[in-house]
Amino acid sequence: MGIIVSATGRNEAVRCEYIFPILYAIYIAKRITKKGITMDPQFEVVGDEASGRVDYAIKKVIDVVNEELIAITEGKQKDLVAGFMQNIMQLESSHHTNTRKRKASMAFDDEFDYLYGIVTTASDWYFLMYTPDRIYCSKDDYHIVLTEKIMKDDAELRRGVKKVMEVIVGLLKDRVEVNDSPDSKRARTKKFIKE
Repeated sequence: MGIIVSATGRNEAVRCEYIFPILYAIYIAKRITKKGITMDPQFEVVGDEASGRVDYAIKKVIDVVNEELIAITEGKQKDLVAGFMQNIMQLESSHHTNTRKRKASMAFDDEFDYLYGIVTTASDWYFLMYTPDRIYCSKDDYHIVLTEKIMKDDAELRRGVKKVMEVIVGLLKDRVEVNDSPDSKRARTKKFIKE
């Protein structure tokens, strides 16, 4: 009997058991940046065009009304396209809501004009960047082997988890450092996102 069972084809509860520990990267980013980052499971995103729950929302509160958001959606292995569509709609709603909340002087500032999304099946991880003009997806494949035999030699498991956590921490650092110059932000995000 093994501790790990394959996450492929499993139900949502089992996938959550694999996803949540990886999202521990949030606390690493919080410690590095010393910023108020929170994670809300089953967060309700409400917008003009669409609304619904994201499986997890990572937020950084800027002030009383403004916050930055990374929406995370669990995609079903057999219907990953639906996971992407759900995540994109939630990002679009969040973008419209955030734009409405901002003061007019900040509403059209490029620094705030994008949001990140993550779609995952627990073993496969996809990173999105939503802008009003375009949607970008991660350049590389991010795959974590989640099988029972991986426990005999967990080096591959560790490499996969480390790669995913590095991207999540990078995205979080980018969102909490919104006052950096847009050029340096673009350079940081370019290595993760393909056009």
